[in-house]
Amino acid sequence: MGASSAAALPTDDLDDVPLLSTFRQNHHDVSHNPDGTYVFSFSLPQQERAEERDAFGKVTGAFAFVDKTGQEVSVHFDADEDGYHPESDALPQAPHYTDEVAIARDLFLKFYGQRVEFLSEVASDEFESSEESDEDSDESSEESDEDSDEDLDDLKL
Repeated sequence: MGASSAAALPTDDLDDVPLLSTFRQNHHDVSHNPDGTYVFSFSLPQQERAEERDAFGKVTGAFAFVDKTGQEVSVHFDADEDGYHPESDALPQAPHYTDEVAIARDLFLKFYGQRVEFLSEVASDEFESSEESDEDSDESSEESDEDSDEDLDDLKL
C-alpha cells in the first residue's frame, strides 16, 4: 500500500512577491507503491509541481513557477522510453521553414561542404608531406647511426 503524507509549510510574508495564479496554500503530498508507481505534488507561493508514474514507467506531470521577471511559466510533460516531452508556451519554437530559410540553409551547406573539402585536401597534403619528412628523417637517422659507430670506433683506437 502507498504511504501518503501531507504537510503544511510555513508561509512567510507574501506581500512583496508575485504569486502563482493557482496558489491557494502550501502543501506536499507523496504516495509510493510497491509496483514502482508513485504520485506526488507540492505547492508553494511561487512554484508548484505534480507528477505521476504508471506501472509501465511512463511519467506525466506539470510544473509552474514565477520567473525572475514576475511572469508565470507553466510546463506539462510526459517522459517515457522515447525521452522527455515538455509542452509550454514559454519554450522556444522552431522557425518556420520558409523559402528564405531554405535558401539560407542551402547556401550554408554549400559553403560548409566547400570548407570540409578544402580542409580535407590541406590535411591530406600535410599528411603526405609528413610521411616524406619521416622517410628523410629515417634515412638521416641511419646515416647518423653509421657516423656514431665510426665515432665509437675512433674512440677505441
